[in-house]
Amino acid sequence: PWPSHPVEPGRMQIIELMNQLHNEADNEHIATTLKQDSVLLYRILRLVNSPALSTGQPITSAEDALMELGREQLFRWLTVLLFQLDGEAARDLSLLDMALIRARFMETLGGPSQSPQEANQRFLIGLFSLLDVLLQTPLPRALALLQLPESVNQALLQHNGPHAAYLQLAQLCEGDELEGLADTGGNNQGQLDELLQQLRLQPYQVDTCHLSALLWAESLRP
Repeated sequence: PWPSHPVEPGRMQIIELMNQLHNEADNEHIATTLKQDSVLLYRILRLVNSPALSTGQPITSAEDALMELGREQLFRWLTVLLFQLDGEAARDLSLLDMALIRARFMETLGGPSQSPQEANQRFLIGLFSLLDVLLQTPLPRALALLQLPESVNQALLQHNGPHAAYLQLAQLCEGDELEGLADTGGNNQGQLDELLQQLRLQPYQVDTCHLSALLWAESLRP
């Protein structure tokens, strides 16, 4: 159990901006909010101009970020910035690595047949699955700060719904169980087999997605 303490002001500001996006505040209002915090704006611009995300055109302002990324993608990368508040803090960087790998892994597992909305929700579930550790507060309380789609809350809090199996598979693949995909070893092989059957995935697809997620997360390291 963590001691009760308030969320850091910097993280609370990011959360408030994310809620503005969710509540469909107009672009001018969002851009104004961003420009009021030069450090946050700098972090966003540095992230969206990184080699992994760059569109080829430099993004130099809050308006550019909104125009080039769109509101859904800006929401996504604000979530990533929750983990980067303390810059080079080893704990936060380690959490960021794990959260990004989970998020990207879950996003790509659905393949090209999934809708953009489904992919985005799975990405957010992967990131938010470690929000309690980041904020050092129980997950229900941490998620209560945000206004999230019901399917996201359902996967994270109730462990059911259309995305829950993807999160279970991502968590299993963080341990030694990924090696178990290639043979019949592993302590949770039965659970792995059940998840693979449920999601209609082959072991090689999981292995490929996980490796791709590892490389992608490394490319985003600050």
